[in-house]
Amino acid sequence: MTSGEGPHEPIHTTHDSRLRSGFPAGYRPVFFKLGLDAEDRRERWPVTRHQIYEERVRLVLLVVDDVEINQMVARAILERMGHAVTCAASGREALDIMADCTFDAVFMDVQMPVMDGLETAAAIRAREMSSGERRRVI
Repeated sequence: MTSGEGPHEPIHTTHDSRLRSGFPAGYRPVFFKLGLDAEDRRERWPVTRHQIYEERVRLVLLVVDDVEINQMVARAILERMGHAVTCAASGREALDIMADCTFDAVFMDVQMPVMDGLETAAAIRAREMSSGERRRVI
């Protein structure tokens, strides 16, 4: 291990000090895992957690469940991940909401009153045949 002339010079830990000098040790693995070349690393350095949070993919999701606690838990988890969440208490309510809004995916409970998850999924697929759009029903 070699060090520079003054107290503020970077410590080089590899033979390729030209590439790695100037970056704190904690950032090196991130840049190499991302496959960024030397110029990209200098432009993006330092990468903060806020940049990573802002660059994540945000989805618009529908959670269909008749149990309010399940809706609250699913909403909390998905919103913490950065997604926009709408909840419905039955299959009929989900179909009404889906008539007005577009969702990237639908999280569906199977056993619900009024219209269960299987009937709702069949109704969604029937609507998709006429519109040509395809939604993910989970």
